[in-house]
Amino acid sequence: MKIVMLGCGYLGYNLTSQLSHYTNQLTCVGAESPYSALMYQRFTAANVFDSQQLETVDFQDAVVIDTISTVDNHAKSDQEESFLEELEEKYRVLLAFLKNKGAREYIFISSGAVYGNTTVPVNEETPVHPVNFYTRSKVRLEKVVENGPLDYLILRLASPYGGFRMTNKRQGVIPILLEKALDGAVFEMLKEETTIRDYFYITDFAKAIELLLENEVSNEILNVGSGKGYSLRSIIDVVRRTTGEEVKIRKIQPEVTILDGVILDIGKLQRRTGFECEIGITSGVYKELNRILVSRGK
Repeated sequence: MKIVMLGCGYLGYNLTSQLSHYTNQLTCVGAESPYSALMYQRFTAANVFDSQQLETVDFQDAVVIDTISTVDNHAKSDQEESFLEELEEKYRVLLAFLKNKGAREYIFISSGAVYGNTTVPVNEETPVHPVNFYTRSKVRLEKVVENGPLDYLILRLASPYGGFRMTNKRQGVIPILLEKALDGAVFEMLKEETTIRDYFYITDFAKAIELLLENEVSNEILNVGSGKGYSLRSIIDVVRRTTGEEVKIRKIQPEVTILDGVILDIGKLQRRTGFECEIGITSGVYKELNRILVSRGK
């Protein structure tokens, strides 16, 4: 199976690394980045919204996986509406181009946060309630993909972690907590310790994608996560136990709306594919700690 990954940040790089065990016909296309420098022959530098630059990429019968970072989850804008309208048009042009080039399917990575605050696991029938620029962008692009010319999958993703990550990046509560604990540094907490998230290990995410492809699931919206919610307090406790270090915390005021809870019901994914998580939260934090220690030569 041929896979073309669009975007070469944290998700694009790690999914490419994991899915390369599933198929050797895999290319990652996007802007050059610290991650792309590690991709070697699998990377093609291009503006994914520039059709001319994409002409060199073979999309014939390819599954295209969209990990493009168009709006940061901490972003805000005084011109949000005009930005989103332009972004929607870019996606319409991209999807038409891919259809013309013979692409087989488009997998759009959305976010479980599109449901707004959730105190219990929510399924795909739950109405979306985007509360910030980031989630509003995801909802708008979901509609463009859903109404586009290609078969599609829209994956509403939980909070991924694990795999390779550039140090000193703001993304990813678990690796940041581990790094701060090891360094004796202060963790700047944007959310209350009671905040709940569904933390999902990157290898489990890659496995979910493999199962969706093997079972030929298409034209669906699916929640993808562990199906379990963990409070930030419980994650901090796991980090303390795993590292043997205290976690210094300073509460800061976020500039954008931060959800109190995101918990996903993954029943639909399980029924379609038989998916089950392999990495629990304790083993996932331990694996992430080992990765960080190895990267530091310890």
